[in-house]
Amino acid sequence: MAPTLRRNAAIALRLSIVLVIATADPMFASLRVCAEIATTAVTDAKSEYEKKLAEFNAAWQQYEGVAQPYWTSIEEKRALRRAKRFNGEPIVVDDYVLIQPPAYTGPARPVNPFPEPERPSEVVKVPTVPDFLKSALEQFQFTPIRPKSEIAYKKAYAKVAAAAGLTRDQAVRVYAFEAGGNGKYDVQAGLEYERLCVPNIRFSMDAENRRGKFAT
Repeated sequence: MAPTLRRNAAIALRLSIVLVIATADPMFASLRVCAEIATTAVTDAKSEYEKKLAEFNAAWQQYEGVAQPYWTSIEEKRALRRAKRFNGEPIVVDDYVLIQPPAYTGPARPVNPFPEPERPSEVVKVPTVPDFLKSALEQFQFTPIRPKSEIAYKKAYAKVAAAAGLTRDQAVRVYAFEAGGNGKYDVQAGLEYERLCVPNIRFSMDAENRRGKFAT
């Protein structure tokens, strides 16, 4: 390559670099501004949430100071009535709390704008008949004799009930209670029908959950 051509190529490369830098600088500046705005918005939202949460906690604590004595009086009156019933004493109007419970009128619990990710619910496997049979064999070296038909099961059931001293009417009632009237003899209770698998939800009546109902 001739010296002049090489020199011109080097100049063109330098000009290209300068042009790229000149074009990119405003873009990078714009990105920095956007990042600063986003950071400020996040900080402001968090501060606002913490402020509203503090207001809610203060209001709820004040409400609990009034509500807790009310529900305590409800329990005391109920215990008094139970004692009177046990002793055969008459129950009068004064043995009841005659006023309505206090109502919460404070601010609603604010929604956290940055909630923690929820953990996936654990699906608990429900043991079925094969599981029980396997465990019986492993733990107790026991294999039950399973009836071969519906009528065989009912005859065996009647025989055991009669041996236990149950009358015919009692045996029918107990059988109806245990069988539930759904499915045949080999249906496991609770699994009479196919159902969607839903997570096991546990409810507790602690103060924190009672507070949650005021979040909406």
